[in-house]
Amino acid sequence: MRKLTTYRFAIFVLSTVLILSACSDEKSSSGEPPVIPDLSEVRPSFDFFDQNNKASSSAVEQNFLTASYLATSMEQLMTTFSILPESFLSLVEDDNPEFNNGVWTWENSQSQGAESFSIRLEAEETNSRVNWAMYISANTEEANYNNLKLFDGFILTDSNEGEWSIYSEDDNSNSEVAMTFDWIVESDDMASFNFTFSDAENTSFSFVKNTPDNTLNVNSGNEVVTVYWNSTTETGYYDITGGERLCWDSSGNNTPCN
Repeated sequence: MRKLTTYRFAIFVLSTVLILSACSDEKSSSGEPPVIPDLSEVRPSFDFFDQNNKASSSAVEQNFLTASYLATSMEQLMTTFSILPESFLSLVEDDNPEFNNGVWTWENSQSQGAESFSIRLEAEETNSRVNWAMYISANTEEANYNNLKLFDGFILTDSNEGEWSIYSEDDNSNSEVAMTFDWIVESDDMASFNFTFSDAENTSFSFVKNTPDNTLNVNSGNEVVTVYWNSTTETGYYDITGGERLCWDSSGNNTPCN
């Protein structure tokens, strides 16, 4: 997926911008700014497979192992992509924002020799949500960006629901979305997470938790892979488009599918 270069880009930017975390400018403000969101609780977790290492590596246990491998891989990917905005948000959370024309703005910048880097976070409050956007400017050996939008999104004020869009570093018009991540967390037992990529295959990951039912879907092109597990009975299945459904029992052993 070409758009996944956004992740490599963000890793570079993060390593460069860490020096900003030590700098803080005192700025005047009006009223109380919105709290910079902590997104650590809106990452999906597939701890069922971490806590249920029941299947051995023998062929008869392969159904559970196949599902476990996919779920673990997707958890790592989802965590990686969902943590990108949080990593940059943390760089300005100790700064004092300015308030102007209804928009709160956190800014930080640093220069060393001929190289410079700046980061700007904006927040606009409405009756029902807070809209966020982050921009970067850089003049370094590795990159040259002028007010490039890294991500934007919103979080509802009365529920644990929101959406982030990460933009392509190849698009200076700030209009090409590389990836969108949205979530609804109603409780520890009910939640949904969706990751959608703007690539040729229309790749997407989704996870729906409705305890005890858990469903992970991976869509790429014309292929859909589904992993389902019941956290109470500890049974489940792995299913791929055009293939045979693979099921396991409560002991993690292969079993015929009903």
